[in-house]
Amino acid sequence: MFMDDVINKFLSTRELSESSKPIYENVLMVFSGYYRENNCNLSNFTYKNIFKSLDYYIKERKIKFENTARVYISAVKEFLIYCVDNTDQKNTELMSLFGYGSNNGGFEDKVDIKINSLIKNKIIKKEKSGIEIDSKDLKKLIIQCDRVIDSFKLEDLNTKVYNGKYIDYIGALGIKIISYTGVKVGVVTDLKLDNIMEQKEYLAIHNIKKNKSFEVEIPRKLYNQIIKYRHNRNELIKCRGNKSNTDYLFIDFNLKSLKEGRKNEPFNNLIYKIVGENKEMGSATACISKRAIIDMISAGMSLKMVEDLTGYGETVIEYCKEKVDEIKREEKNPNDYINNYISKRNREEKYYDIFQ
Repeated sequence: MFMDDVINKFLSTRELSESSKPIYENVLMVFSGYYRENNCNLSNFTYKNIFKSLDYYIKERKIKFENTARVYISAVKEFLIYCVDNTDQKNTELMSLFGYGSNNGGFEDKVDIKINSLIKNKIIKKEKSGIEIDSKDLKKLIIQCDRVIDSFKLEDLNTKVYNGKYIDYIGALGIKIISYTGVKVGVVTDLKLDNIMEQKEYLAIHNIKKNKSFEVEIPRKLYNQIIKYRHNRNELIKCRGNKSNTDYLFIDFNLKSLKEGRKNEPFNNLIYKIVGENKEMGSATACISKRAIIDMISAGMSLKMVEDLTGYGETVIEYCKEKVDEIKREEKNPNDYINNYISKRNREEKYYDIFQ
């Protein structure tokens, strides 16, 4: 069929990350269903048709969050532009609307009006802490964090003028812990020296609000980096000529626990420096956590367990569950469910090779 063929060609031309590709596939599968059921024609397709297809998508997939709706519109827009550019069906009016800026009645302005209407009518809701990081950006972030960690030298502590290297150093370690465990940044700053479980190469994670504790096996490379940091932490105390009276694992250049200041800054600043900042990101550390939480739910962890481990509330967990549901495909053969799960586990092993 015309639409299915074009979708396959469109997807083959896009350099989508491992996390983005199944989302695009699912979005366009639903869009294709709307297109066929309503006997649509590309040459007279309008922005109103796009919004009707969004309503169809929200109803079919039981979508609850703004970001998921915006991802749908973005993917459909990109696909329609591809169709006009690569088929004999043209739509000058729609392409012209896509070309307008966001503040003069163009398409993005109309999207905002549509989304705000859906929120006002309580059909969807905002997720205030922002979107999850793309898996491609996460890999880039981890690579850069390793470079920051591995390039840190003791000489960087022997300075009277603070040069920022130490804060980037602890920021990189914290980001890796968050990206692997999915925990809130407050859980990281709550870590104490005795949370390092040397006999097992585990990290004890305590969710104080939930009064839950977990012994989490962490990759050997990350574990060794934490052990080396502990040594450097002791050297920092000597260099500063003071005795630190805190047993918190992460301390700043003035020997104070990160809990005493702006605890997010070392992590947020480094994330923004490496992958950039945009208004959709929201909390930089939360976008890292969400990627891990999505992977956890996809791998079969219960929502309650994820909530108890990470420290996030129901809204964030529900959002991540929706993202997992969004990438699922309808499979009629029960064997497909099993094989898809095994295949995903194999991909996860490759994905986490970067931590080893």
